[in-house]
Amino acid sequence: MMRFLKKYIQHLERHDKSRRTIETYSYFITDFAKFLNENSKNILRFTPYDVEEYLDKLNKIKRIKIGKEKYDVMEVDRNDKISTYTENTVKSAVISFIKFMASTGDEYFQQMLRDIKNEMYDIFKIKTRKKVIKTFPRALTKNEVKKVLGVFNDRAEFYSGVVLLFWTGARAGELTEKLYLALNEEVIDGVKCYVDFKNQKFKIETEKRDDKGRFRVLPWCDEIDEEVKTWCNFIKEKKKTWKDEHFRRLLDTIIRQRAKRIEDVIGYRISPKYARYTVETELRKVLPQHYVDYWLGHKYPKELIESEDIILKIHRGVGSPMATVYSDPEMTCEHLRDELIVKRKHYMFEVLYLK
Repeated sequence: MMRFLKKYIQHLERHDKSRRTIETYSYFITDFAKFLNENSKNILRFTPYDVEEYLDKLNKIKRIKIGKEKYDVMEVDRNDKISTYTENTVKSAVISFIKFMASTGDEYFQQMLRDIKNEMYDIFKIKTRKKVIKTFPRALTKNEVKKVLGVFNDRAEFYSGVVLLFWTGARAGELTEKLYLALNEEVIDGVKCYVDFKNQKFKIETEKRDDKGRFRVLPWCDEIDEEVKTWCNFIKEKKKTWKDEHFRRLLDTIIRQRAKRIEDVIGYRISPKYARYTVETELRKVLPQHYVDYWLGHKYPKELIESEDIILKIHRGVGSPMATVYSDPEMTCEHLRDELIVKRKHYMFEVLYLK
């Protein structure tokens, strides 16, 4: 079985499946194989009825946590079933395994795959999930931001991360993975990232996938200096024990854990994107749009700042505004420090001093 599982994983990798998909499919196929083995059956010759029995078994299992260990407990009369999402994932994993086996020339699975394509088995039909209408995150008011911060007052590390989120409006991964790289002064594409505690600024790479190799330098103020240090120490510790994907989504996890309490104080639940939209809305009131775009790390034409002709035009006072702010991130950082911190225009000053 292990030999086939290894080849199956290689098959998924060749088809550009994400790491998370590979891990999920591998888990369910391994668990399905264990289920078959317990019933004196074989993963290399299972039937659609076996898949139906496996799903029935999952519907009767309740997972409990004792300490750091998780255990599956059978509850025959359990009423709440697995989610449609989980059921569809199991089906997708099994179908992908059938496709893999069929690709090896196995006639049994080739026939099963043809039958699935001809919709001969109801068990393999993917259920339609109830459509959820997503609403675009709206900007919080200053009073709402103050209330959200109050939800995290009991944990200095959590509070610090949320403060930094509402200060920068950065993508959640930029304040975990990218900030961690900056703490270690990693050199990315020939550019050195850093966190300068003395001069209260940091240089990070944008997290956006189609915008790699873009960097910005952002300042912070005395009022949140302690929070920046606390958060940096916190992510250095978390990096030692958390998996990369979980570490990158650390802020999402922190906010999700307090979702109900946040809803109790402002009337609805939020995600890190709400902080990003709040910062964008507030900064638009006090800064030109190209500085707001820079602060948030929005995409810009890289060729604009890599051309010597463009740079010369910038120094002569002409050229693209976005090219201007990105041509010298250090200078832009100091300009933003003057506008937002020295002149006290950043909305968070008002939030921090709200009674």
